[in-house]
Amino acid sequence: MSKPPIARKQSILFYLLLILVFVSPLLYTSITTESFEFPKMILIYIFSSLIFVVAFWDRPINLPIKPILLYLSSIIISTVLSMHMYTSMWGYFSRFNGGLISTICFVLIYLATTQLKQTHITQLYNAVVFSALPVAVLALLQHFQGMERATSTLGQPNWTGTYLVIALGIASYYTVTKELKELYALSVVLFIVGIWVTYSLSSLIAAGAVLGTVLYINRSHINWQIISAILLGCTFAIVRPGILASKIYDAQIIEAPQNMETETPIDNEEVEAKAPKLTDSGNLRYLLWRDSLQIPTQNLKTFLVGTGPETFPYIFQTYRSEAFNYTSEWNYIMNKPHNFYLETLIEEGILGVVTYVSMLGVLGFKAIKKRAIECLIIIITVTLTNLFSWPVASVSLLFWIGLGELNASA
Repeated sequence: MSKPPIARKQSILFYLLLILVFVSPLLYTSITTESFEFPKMILIYIFSSLIFVVAFWDRPINLPIKPILLYLSSIIISTVLSMHMYTSMWGYFSRFNGGLISTICFVLIYLATTQLKQTHITQLYNAVVFSALPVAVLALLQHFQGMERATSTLGQPNWTGTYLVIALGIASYYTVTKELKELYALSVVLFIVGIWVTYSLSSLIAAGAVLGTVLYINRSHINWQIISAILLGCTFAIVRPGILASKIYDAQIIEAPQNMETETPIDNEEVEAKAPKLTDSGNLRYLLWRDSLQIPTQNLKTFLVGTGPETFPYIFQTYRSEAFNYTSEWNYIMNKPHNFYLETLIEEGILGVVTYVSMLGVLGFKAIKKRAIECLIIIITVTLTNLFSWPVASVSLLFWIGLGELNASA
């Protein structure tokens, strides 16, 4: 007997999302300038288009729930009033992520997820765990090959760490609640190790918060498998402390001379000689955040609705201080403030920050109420890592699927 139309549509949507979830974190290429984010976003654009056709060809598009609709509305307003609408539509040229079009694609993925059964979504979360295994293994191999901070298939330590934190949370939750506990426990070990070798402090903090949440919620079901897995992962961290063994503090920012005028020409050789080999990331973020905080107050329009999604690289150069000329990244174009809340304030104004934080809070409480633990894990991870980074393609994909779980079919 053939499946009824609704069941057939659910099956097609499920397999499209399954392929997308499994493939996206593993995809990268050497034929483009940006080898990691750009191909992942192209894949998301293709599959979200297919998902749109399958999900809505015979029915009108349902509006998202209010918190998501308000956040989407703030992005639309900011894009319409953007200082560079093309960039705000498509995203910064090297990523094509973070603009209005990519946000709409993710919202479509969210809406498609709401049409799935809970059993489908659980299988998608399993796909996250199994797709993250080669990500963690490659990170470990890079570590033993001498790479200071593993990047794996995500392309950057913080991005890799964030993705593995989500996989760690799901795997640890399944270790105490599902069958195949030993297999999930082995995954937990690999994910802890994979996160550790990225040496991403934001990811390590998020990993601790996620593990603590999972263990607290399931405190009556804690078993020897999860305890052993966590102890093994921590043992590796103690044995292989890496760059965290002795954090480099001798690479301090050389402050610009007090009497230097803005118009003074910069001698590249002099700057290279004075700049430290590696400026401490904390000092770099301090400078970046200090200068960035001047932008929202430049005028009322920027304060309210921002300069437009993904326009930070354009506006920041006006406010970049001379002190950057005496860091190891003196010749870099800063295209992100490395704090998604600050970035949202600059690009989408106070309206964007309020709607985004409200969305996280409201849906986080809803996840707790519904005991949607996987969704809660994703929200906790994104909320914490946003303090020092921003949601990249594969993480954003899981974030919107997680939100879709909250309104999925029974």
